[in-house]
Amino acid sequence: MLAHEAELPGLPVPSIQSTAEKYLETTRPHLTPSEFRTTQLAVNDFISSPLVRRLQTRLEERAASEKSAGRNNWLSEWWNDVAYMAYRDPVVVFVSYFYVHMAGQSGKGRDARAAELLKGLLMFRQLVESQKLEPEKVKDYYLAMSSYKWLFNATRLPTAGSDTAKKYPADSHNHVVFIRKNRFYEVPVAIDGKELSVADLEALIAKVVAAADKAGAGPAVGALTSDNRDIWTEARKHLASVGHNSKTLERIDSAIVVIPLDDTSPTSREELSWACWTGANGGSGPGNRWFDKHQLIVFDNARSGFLGEHSCMVLQYEGLGKNTLKTYKISPDATAQLIKQLALHKLHGRPGVCYESAQTRKFALGRTEVIRAASQESKEWAEAMLKGEKTDADKMVLFKKAVNRHLQYAAWAADGQGVDRHLFGLKRLLKEGEETPRLYEDIAFSRTNHWELSTSNLSSKWLDGWGYGEVVPDGYGLSYSIGDGYIRWTMTCLKEMGKKDKGAKDLKQALTEAADMVKALLESTASEPKAKL
Repeated sequence: MLAHEAELPGLPVPSIQSTAEKYLETTRPHLTPSEFRTTQLAVNDFISSPLVRRLQTRLEERAASEKSAGRNNWLSEWWNDVAYMAYRDPVVVFVSYFYVHMAGQSGKGRDARAAELLKGLLMFRQLVESQKLEPEKVKDYYLAMSSYKWLFNATRLPTAGSDTAKKYPADSHNHVVFIRKNRFYEVPVAIDGKELSVADLEALIAKVVAAADKAGAGPAVGALTSDNRDIWTEARKHLASVGHNSKTLERIDSAIVVIPLDDTSPTSREELSWACWTGANGGSGPGNRWFDKHQLIVFDNARSGFLGEHSCMVLQYEGLGKNTLKTYKISPDATAQLIKQLALHKLHGRPGVCYESAQTRKFALGRTEVIRAASQESKEWAEAMLKGEKTDADKMVLFKKAVNRHLQYAAWAADGQGVDRHLFGLKRLLKEGEETPRLYEDIAFSRTNHWELSTSNLSSKWLDGWGYGEVVPDGYGLSYSIGDGYIRWTMTCLKEMGKKDKGAKDLKQALTEAADMVKALLESTASEPKAKL
């Protein structure tokens, strides 16, 4: 699994000129002409600033130091702390992400479903812990695999100021923890070194359910893990000081995975999404969760999902998908992003400030970079679509320009040549008494970092939905999947649905209308009949 880690190149430090030019380009669609001229001056100052050149030197020296220390990634340690561990808001809904599994085989009940999922998980764990899992590749590039160690027998520990992560030895911790009726049950998955069969696991799960249902609901201790991290830090200290709780907490923390067995039967995608994400609105509640760990969730009707430690609507648009878009030789991901931009223009009359995540795992310890999905090209196309003054042929020319611009920025981001992580690293190296460069205080910087659209694409035939929370209070979380015959969006936001501030219901309608418009444009400009869905 880790055979190629030493061969992975270090995360590059882009040049100041390259970052400044890309940054200026990405701010333009969000600024008035007057604001853009001011930002041009700030960018020019940034390029010529002796201080910025010193910051660049410091960043290059840090990259060299991290390489000599064996980490070979100047960003990784900073980003893990700032973006995740030092984050004090609750992990759910602000960090955690959820998956809803496709329904299992018809006729199989809850206990069989849970046993089969657990057995499959244990098989994958064996590949990971033995490091026999084949390294992932994208085209000719191997990807970093070091983060896989945190999948099993690991936990996030609440700590004042900044949380920590702990990994327990897999060979001496062969147990899982089930939660039913807010009660926690430790169950071994191997006896005398031999892993239990699916039938054995199913029998044990049945015993857990029977015991919990007989005892009735216990105190909702698990809900404490959904609180502000500093509050949970103090609450956990108190819990650990009482009776045998310290040992109990250690057994939860060291478990392979936590498996809530909810006594509910959600059926719709929205119910399943809520239940998998928060435990509410279809689930047994947050007391039947432990949000500091990965959780495999199974409901009484045998539906299931996953919650990862890292208002909800589902729109599945059946008019476009991979099959249709490939016949037009157009990138499905870029199309999905442009539909979102068109939808924001419909809602607010302007481009949406959009974050699309790009993985940088072709570099050592690589995580993510931002694809700044809004562009001058996408703005011009969206305005043409809504004003109706141009022909469909002209609109299609603008559409293709916007697609190509998106693909170019996506390629830059994947190569570690995006804007945001570099600017973050330079600012991080400011010393006490040094004046913050003007670029960071310009209106364009705050405006174009206010990610009102937080988007990410994960497409799998095994998932029936997935999602995460918005990253700013007035924004949207917009996870999406692109199937052969559909694009599916999951919208999350704190705004009240249907109110004047445009909530998830409004965005769902705008996305549907925008997708209809794109589909009609493709069909009207096709030079020949295309394959049907």
